[in-house]
Amino acid sequence: MSAGWFIHSITHYKPKNEKIKDVHRLVDDLERALVTGSTPFLSLTEYLSKKCAELDKKYPRTRPLIVKRFNASITIYSGSPERAQIESGHTAISLMVSPVKRIVSFSDGEIVNEQEGGDAV
Repeated sequence: MSAGWFIHSITHYKPKNEKIKDVHRLVDDLERALVTGSTPFLSLTEYLSKKCAELDKKYPRTRPLIVKRFNASITIYSGSPERAQIESGHTAISLMVSPVKRIVSFSDGEIVNEQEGGDAV
């Protein structure tokens, strides 16, 4: 079982509207967070997809948001799913995640607890 995934290296692209600013705030709140659970990377992707769907409803006159997961990164695009990767100008934000190799607790200069992680996506 994975010890979790660490969210880091968030890349912002210039927001074109309030919806994209909301996406930036959503992801910024997750920066340097440790995501845990039985399938943390998938759960994070599903969470972002759900929040993006809520933003699509809040801003119906804008392009829909698409959440794409690839290896250890998640990118949120604004536009049609077929053209999202072609139209790189429609990238809203991108974030990298890394599997936690292990969690180590120290006391008095000694390791007192160690939990192994995993690396499966």
